[in-house]
Amino acid sequence: MAASTILTETQRSSFEEAIRCGTEQSCTKNPGHGLFINVSCLAMTDIPEQIRNAKVLDFIKLVGKRTVHIELFQHNNLGDHCGTGFVIKFWKQFYLCTNHHVINSSHKIKSCKIRFRYDRKDMEGILETKWTALVSEDTNQDISISTFEMTTEIEEFLSGLEICEVSDFIAKTELFYKDKTFNFDAFLIKANDRYLFELFDYNGELGDIDCLKAHCQVTFSQGEKKTFEAKLSQTNNKKYIKCPHYILIPSYIQSVFNRYEQLVAYDESRPIPCFVVSHPHGKEKRVSFGNFRPHSEVTLEGKPIICHTAPTCQGSSGAAVFPIGVRELQFRCLIHSHPEPSLFHYPGASTTNNFNIIQGGGYKQFIKIKQFIYDGHKGQ
Repeated sequence: MAASTILTETQRSSFEEAIRCGTEQSCTKNPGHGLFINVSCLAMTDIPEQIRNAKVLDFIKLVGKRTVHIELFQHNNLGDHCGTGFVIKFWKQFYLCTNHHVINSSHKIKSCKIRFRYDRKDMEGILETKWTALVSEDTNQDISISTFEMTTEIEEFLSGLEICEVSDFIAKTELFYKDKTFNFDAFLIKANDRYLFELFDYNGELGDIDCLKAHCQVTFSQGEKKTFEAKLSQTNNKKYIKCPHYILIPSYIQSVFNRYEQLVAYDESRPIPCFVVSHPHGKEKRVSFGNFRPHSEVTLEGKPIICHTAPTCQGSSGAAVFPIGVRELQFRCLIHSHPEPSLFHYPGASTTNNFNIIQGGGYKQFIKIKQFIYDGHKGQ
């Protein structure tokens, strides 16, 4: 399949009027889209002052290149829609991440097109390919991960981007305790200059282990093995192993964490700034800026609902939400989901209708990708 798209017919009537997503002229949430900035002409002066620097500008442009336009048609011609997604990399393979309500197994998919480089109104330079299969979906977290047809041009385009391997942050962890060996997948995070391994205890085995007496061996994705005495900590029902020294962490992982930390320093006196790159109303790629905001409500599982104030519109669903200047670094999927219908007031701030839910998650989905790859290799 040729990746350089054959559209025309006034670029297929602007993707069938963005598949019923309306236009910026008819938009009631952000009339005129004055709060959105075209990624292709983003300049330093467009970035909010508190995060304005060359590294942030380059990072936003990188996120823009990873962001894709999704156009989905169903067999019954009902529920056809546009959305946004972004590319993640796992064990040298690329995957599409978006909202569950954008792509899921209940959709009677007739065709689903994935478009890279939809940056310009005239649609010049677009690379188009086909969605191929669903790898993982989670209704509660409103997240789905899929494969897409890899063309030569798209592979060259993605290979030229500096996209970190999510799989580098998943480690195989073995705990040796009382002549028994317990195996866990663990996700590596960094908080307050300390490296931690968040353990996935699927079978509830950690309750039987006194980790103060346990011995630990961690195997990283590229094969390095590190052994140390494990110390277990617990926060909000999550269990972690503290890494006793940063030297135990491979340099290629440290360099990724360091690169993100150098964007903007954490400042506890202000809300965490963030940005979203999306295709509002199914149009060309735009970036918007806002902050993370607390929400007083919780999910059915008791988890706090996280929100952001970066402007979004219909068609933005599935876009990645990137915080800038955080105390804790986790390479997980933070995705823009449904906007809250009600309006919120904050002391010293005006009412905003750009108060949007962020869906977290990603860890379970990453493990499912790992299993998907393993099953595929088993079948060969």
